[in-house]
Amino acid sequence: RARMPACEMDMVVRKRRMLVFVEVKARRTQDMALESVTPQLRKRLEQAANQWVSRRHGLQQHLWRFDIVMLAPGKLPRHKRDAWRAQV
Repeated sequence: RARMPACEMDMVVRKRRMLVFVEVKARRTQDMALESVTPQLRKRLEQAANQWVSRRHGLQQHLWRFDIVMLAPGKLPRHKRDAWRAQV
């Protein structure tokens, strides 16, 4: 977890030159989990990612992507890679 003034990010993963900001949502269904990542939440996550990267000079040249992991009872987790791109 990474707590920033804009909001809390569930996971930040670095894979080579890519930073992956992962939002994990658990709801009654996976579709409900996906729908809970609203445009407003996406904007807050993008702001938090900007804040996080700005404090880590060695990572400022990395590419970014935002993923969502959806959890629902009785289902395997579903991972939506590159769910959206930051509006920079």
